[in-house]
Amino acid sequence: MFDKLMEDYKRNSIIRERRDCSFQEFKPSLSKSVIDVIDLELARLYGFNDEKTDFIINYDIKYRMSGVETEE
Repeated sequence: MFDKLMEDYKRNSIIRERRDCSFQEFKPSLSKSVIDVIDLELARLYGFNDEKTDFIINYDIKYRMSGVETEE
């Protein structure tokens, strides 16, 4: 699953160039569906109930991804 996440990060990334430098910019919020699959599997492995699992999924939306996404 790690490889799938890294591939998705790369697919959703863009290359930016500034002056004499170029860098790869990642937008993890675009990989939310893959991150959710990982979170669900971890929740199952740790025996989390539905309430705890829901908290983890929604925490990600509320605190990590809100207002971050901008399309260019």
